Amino acid sequence: MPVIRKVYLPAWAPWLAQMVVFPLWLWLTRNAFLVRDSARLGVGTWAEASFVLLVVSLYLFLMGYRKFTVHITCRED
Repeated sequence: MPVIRKVYLPAWAPWLAQMVVFPLWLWLTRNAFLVRDSARLGVGTWAEASFVLLVVSLYLFLMGYRKFTVHITCRED
């Protein structure tokens, strides 16, 4: 009989990932609005990057709080 097992992230993993995502978003925001030279990103690029980071963060939180699975394993006994 096959055994189906759902694997989730631990609840601390999304919070740990935010330690990378949030400073990255702050750096993007700084480059989009405060930099005056040619390295400036622009509002459109900033909005797209912010949306991607938001979706990644949301997906990590949903996996960490057991709404989405990381993967599903099926094992034969």
